[in-house]
Amino acid sequence: MTTGEAVVAALSAHGLDTIYALPGVHNDEFFDALARHAETIRTVHTRHEQGAAYMALGAALATGKPQAYCVVPGPGLLNSSAALLTAYGMNAPVLALFGQIPEQHIGRDFAFLHEIRDQAGIIARLVNWSARIRSPSAAPRLVAKAIQSMFVERPGPAALECAIDVWGRPGAVRPVAPLPVPVSPIDEDAIKAAAKRLGAAKRPLIVAGGGALDASAEVRQLAELLQAPVLSYRRGRGVIDDRNPLSVNLPLGHELWAEADVVLGVGTHLHMPLLRWGTDRDLAIGLSRTYRWAGFSAWDLPLSVTQHSLTVLALRTASAGGGFTEAEARRELLHDATEALLGGWDPITPLKPHLGDGFHRLVARLQAALDERYQLPAWDDAAYRRHKYADHLAAASEAFHVAGWSRDAMRNDLQIVIAPLVDDPLAPQPGFRPWEPWPPKYATERFLVALQSIWPDRGAPADRLRHCRELAAT
Repeated sequence: MTTGEAVVAALSAHGLDTIYALPGVHNDEFFDALARHAETIRTVHTRHEQGAAYMALGAALATGKPQAYCVVPGPGLLNSSAALLTAYGMNAPVLALFGQIPEQHIGRDFAFLHEIRDQAGIIARLVNWSARIRSPSAAPRLVAKAIQSMFVERPGPAALECAIDVWGRPGAVRPVAPLPVPVSPIDEDAIKAAAKRLGAAKRPLIVAGGGALDASAEVRQLAELLQAPVLSYRRGRGVIDDRNPLSVNLPLGHELWAEADVVLGVGTHLHMPLLRWGTDRDLAIGLSRTYRWAGFSAWDLPLSVTQHSLTVLALRTASAGGGFTEAEARRELLHDATEALLGGWDPITPLKPHLGDGFHRLVARLQAALDERYQLPAWDDAAYRRHKYADHLAAASEAFHVAGWSRDAMRNDLQIVIAPLVDDPLAPQPGFRPWEPWPPKYATERFLVALQSIWPDRGAPADRLRHCRELAAT
């Protein structure tokens, strides 16, 4: 049996009955083998290598089963690489078969037809797993390994290359049965923790991607149990019936994402929500890595805008007594949030008046977005005066306790006449001394805890479902 015949037999043994291809001289012996076994595997001849690869990708996505294509090396590989990269991004089980120049001349730069430098290295950067077939006896094992790799950990494509003089090489071949796919261990503790969070959530949201197509019944059952809307997009469409009242489209899902307190992603990278819509944690991290006093500190770490914002909130909460609403508290906590969205402008505060109208329009638009996202009320004159007093008191205390300015220097150089506090409004914090700047990770977590405590309850599951229907109707 030749290497080409061994590969055909191995593909057939793994359930493949079609191969998409553009023949070329480098793979002639392989196509001869396909012709001799046409009753087993059908060859679909495309007009371009990209078409072969995309047809294999489409078949893999439609069936969920491994699909294969074959093209020549060099330009054939490069022409098909767009589809192969898409298969990687979509976790599709596509097997690419590439030809090669004569085996003994690989890497010697003799300028053979379609020779490309380090083809194996290029392939390895496009797929989960790749190898070169060097003999007929190795072919069954490598095909089995390639197909197994498509379903291990992160699913995705694999590739095999074979030299022009190896496809027709005869030899003894022992068939290799399909290799078992290792089952990833289930973290029982993580499952229990997730179930606990979902059970306690007031506004859960499920995001279903193409990886959940085989779990449609389970997703629907969980959604109905939690009364959680299910957002699906592109390949996730169909995981839950569009006629189900819990099914929501992308625009509606965007709105629900903003108010969700727990999101469960099933079979999805969450690209759109995480990269475009953002999370509260993104804002918290930004604020925790934006520093006051131009990053100057008498301590080991600079003081973050997060810690300053929490100090202002603590001062306002103490002075307001019981007459402080959750919305007013959020307004205090987020009063410097545009600093994070602008990438840390606080160190150049003196320059802000000189940056022009464009900068100030940008700040206004960001503030408007924050007001809408977090339902922040507008300032009235009395509330703003109370806020600015707390803001200035926090700044004076930071200048003295964190930046290390003396009282005289504060008055003469900074024009700060308000007396700094003695006691830290945020103390005690375990492991930290009063007025000690927190590390970004700790500051981020404290910010999120504070935000969660003052975020309004937007209704029980029945109310949320009714809201979902009302939005869909409009």
